[in-house]
Amino acid sequence: MKRFGLIILFILFGVHLFSQRAYFEKEEILVGDQIKFTLEISKSKGANIEFPVIESILTEGIEVLAVSDLIIEAETGRLKREYTICSFEDSLFLIRPFEFKVDGKIYKTNPVKLKVGYYQPDSVFISKI
Repeated sequence: MKRFGLIILFILFGVHLFSQRAYFEKEEILVGDQIKFTLEISKSKGANIEFPVIESILTEGIEVLAVSDLIIEAETGRLKREYTICSFEDSLFLIRPFEFKVDGKIYKTNPVKLKVGYYQPDSVFISKI
């Protein structure tokens, strides 16, 4: 029984579990809108975490305008980086998973999607000149 308790303690405290995700602040935007795209991962004491490198393009058709410094959330113990993005193409973008490196191991985020479209005026407001 004592051995079983030690195994449970080892599992609970000896294994580092990471949770990572990618998300947009909105799933649909208009052409030219600027929104935030966020990558985040849980923080573990002593772990060497490397964020994905994203330069000026998130994916073909989506530009990165600004990148925040690393944000550390004290209450949740998560690390995150925000990217201000913009697109001038009318499309549904499917974004591949991004890879974090944690102590040499690779952890992938979820894939995400973003719909970019044009403003569609209501026909009631269209003038008949």
